[in-house]
Amino acid sequence: MVGRAAGFSLVETMVVLSIGLLLLLASVPLTRSWVANARISQADSQLLQAYAKTRALALRNPLASIGNTPAATLLILDNQRVQVREGSSGTLAWSVTAADGVAFFLAEDAAAAAPGCGNVLRLDNNGLPLGACRHYAVSAAGGDRLVATLR
Repeated sequence: MVGRAAGFSLVETMVVLSIGLLLLLASVPLTRSWVANARISQADSQLLQAYAKTRALALRNPLASIGNTPAATLLILDNQRVQVREGSSGTLAWSVTAADGVAFFLAEDAAAAAPGCGNVLRLDNNGLPLGACRHYAVSAAGGDRLVATLR
């Protein structure tokens, strides 16, 4: 009696490979969204860190600013670079660049529907904003848009 050969047939192998390929194709968009949201979260942390440094600089008040004169300024350049400067546009105190594909901007309205304020936030010597520009949005292609308020 001749025994049957052990192993998988070609049809069985093709079915398993097809199922594996479908699972792989389904996971690609989920992975892209996950990476974009991770970049948004990182950019949000960078912006909050920049705001904290701006407030600390304003409270230190190295230029001895009083009243409505800015003691420190947070600037967003090209929707990707954040700078903290003494006074209105003085010495650069701190800077950071967001990951590729991530953009953030400042806005006057809580919905942060559109960029406003010229992406500039000025703080007085008490660390309080000079103006209504306290809201921001962070976005990246394929990710969820984040809108929040600087406090």
